[in-house]
Amino acid sequence: MDRISFTKDEEIELILSRMIGEPYVCKDIIKLKNRIEEYESRMYHCEMWNLVVSEYFRGIDRTYAGYTGYTGYTGSKGLHIRDETSYIINLATEPQYIARKDLVTGYYQLTNVSYQVRELVMSLINGNVRQKTHGIDSPKHSYDKYFGILAKMIMDAMREEYSLK
Repeated sequence: MDRISFTKDEEIELILSRMIGEPYVCKDIIKLKNRIEEYESRMYHCEMWNLVVSEYFRGIDRTYAGYTGYTGYTGSKGLHIRDETSYIINLATEPQYIARKDLVTGYYQLTNVSYQVRELVMSLINGNVRQKTHGIDSPKHSYDKYFGILAKMIMDAMREEYSLK
């Protein structure tokens, strides 16, 4: 025997029609319920959007504003990283990488993604790779490999930071 399945609104309408007995009032109640749910859902998503976006911009603004949470650091291959820089790829000879965790971790705490990794992905998508790699000409797809390694190093640094807490 086939079972009839109702939508959520149909179930509510059925229950209300048994209690109230007036179909127009039941439909008005359901319309009002749907408007309230839609409004609350929209407000929730707007608040979450604002929270995530504000944390992302707080991270990149402090990075580019010269946040001095770090002192200068020289990597094992002699690459120097300034206070406001969190990662470097040197593609001049063999690839050399320096990667550090996010300076501001609010975005990571909300999304489990580093804002630096998001920035790397966006630069690949938008085609800003040449600018960020100081004019070294190479096919865009070859940067996927380098940026993938760098993104993994950044995410490993972030996970290490949060696994210790």
